[in-house]
Amino acid sequence: MNASRSLWLLIAVVEAIVIVLLSWLIVQNTGAEATSTALLPKATASPSPNLTEQPLTAQDPLPTAANTPTFAPEPAPDAFPADTLQLGTLVHGVVKIPANGATPNYTQLSLTAAGETKAKLSASLRGENLNFAWPDVAAGDYSLSVRADSMRDVTLPITIPEGATAHRVDVELEAKWLVKVLLKTPTGQSFHDTLTELLKANPSLRHVDWSDGVQVIALGHEIPAELPPTQLSATPITIATWKPANGNRRGPSTEQLAARYAGVLEIPERRACFTAVVLKEIVLARAPLEPEQTELELTIDPAQMFAQLATLRLKVVDPSGSPLPTAKIGVNDRQSYRQPTAVDADGQFEQSNLLPGSYKLSVRCKGYAIAPYTIALRSGVTTDIGTLTMQPTRELRIRPVGAADISKVRGSLVALGRSPHTSLKPSALRLTVRDGLLTTNIVDGRYHLRLNGNGGASIDFDARSLGDEPLEVTLQAETSITFDPANLTGPTQLIVQTADGLEVLNRWVTWRSKWQQAVMPGSYSVTVRNTQGEARTQQLAITANGANFTL
Repeated sequence: MNASRSLWLLIAVVEAIVIVLLSWLIVQNTGAEATSTALLPKATASPSPNLTEQPLTAQDPLPTAANTPTFAPEPAPDAFPADTLQLGTLVHGVVKIPANGATPNYTQLSLTAAGETKAKLSASLRGENLNFAWPDVAAGDYSLSVRADSMRDVTLPITIPEGATAHRVDVELEAKWLVKVLLKTPTGQSFHDTLTELLKANPSLRHVDWSDGVQVIALGHEIPAELPPTQLSATPITIATWKPANGNRRGPSTEQLAARYAGVLEIPERRACFTAVVLKEIVLARAPLEPEQTELELTIDPAQMFAQLATLRLKVVDPSGSPLPTAKIGVNDRQSYRQPTAVDADGQFEQSNLLPGSYKLSVRCKGYAIAPYTIALRSGVTTDIGTLTMQPTRELRIRPVGAADISKVRGSLVALGRSPHTSLKPSALRLTVRDGLLTTNIVDGRYHLRLNGNGGASIDFDARSLGDEPLEVTLQAETSITFDPANLTGPTQLIVQTADGLEVLNRWVTWRSKWQQAVMPGSYSVTVRNTQGEARTQQLAITANGANFTL
């Protein structure tokens, strides 16, 4: 009985849907006929006869060119003003992948006008869709840059002529040199399998991000036993791209990779170079690489690797010397974040099994603070900072004056006092505008404040001399330094300092695109250092017109 009723109910629902669809089609056809009739010219004679009542007979004349009524054409609409029809050029094309290359997961294109550093147009292509088009592009000289997984970067100069309606640019990519890498232990076992078993047996090591910490690099010269420290999760000091079989940096080149390989090293040019497997900045194994090689084997001793891990120790107290058991300690690089760890009842903190390198140290405790610092952790060493005395906080409010749009202003605050330990270096505290003010909590002391983004300022002040009113800072016109890294042959450290020795910029340059750094007019020193430790320093006098610097 129930099955029969369900069947009839289903039939009724289907019939209802069919009726609704037929009704919709009738309404659509009626509307279309009405629209077509409304578009026809109206006759001045009586209404047309009903064809059903008065059918056409043989005696009725058939329509001919002579007796078919004609209608005067509608007057043409007024032409648009000439200036509204002057559109730019359609720039379009296709990105071509070589026969021996895998289809990229992503392809990034950017079109930059000659003499500028910021792209005017960009496009992100996914998978096999490799066609691009930008409408209404003004005539002139440009550079078209293309970056794609497992492909060499390409930059093409193009010129769009005046009056052209379309300009086609096809880009042919060239595959990188792909080297499959095997990572083994001294006993010949897979390093990845051995590491997995060791982590199961030692849970205290699981918090380390081994997929990012262990990587394979390449340089054009012999690699030293230890690389310069950076605040990144993985060292940028390499001319190659490491694509591990497991982890966050996989790519098309690893999709069909046999299980025995740890990953693929993507190298832009097929030339002799030197490779190494590193733990952040610690070199674990090295080997040369010849142009004809397609495989590379490196041997890692897990015990030696674990011995390179660092330890941080400190104690947190208030101004009276009493422990602050509610404090929490954070140790993070610029690319990752780990939840802060609480100190014990005596204010003591110890964190072992940390990757060596440079980190931002944060100490949090309600009502107290310390100035921001970065800390350098050395491999295999316990860094004991000793006692950190936290101070009561006060609110700092900064009111920028003289900018058309205050919301675009950004700030950085650096403590000028003496560091409590040699491993600690003052770090910039980033500030953003909210409700017309830049607001943060600080401890008393001297600071250097730098504002930029929509007018700039650079001042030193003592927080102890501030009253209850916001610190008012008048913004002045900014300028910029344009950096051109076209002559670089490998990763290069760039350091820009003011005449007082304050760092405006400190970064490793690993790409070849121009970029600008906003600065106030004044005197600066620019230091360029390569991976072999060779450095040169140049003084720059920056005027209101800015300056260009070739690395």
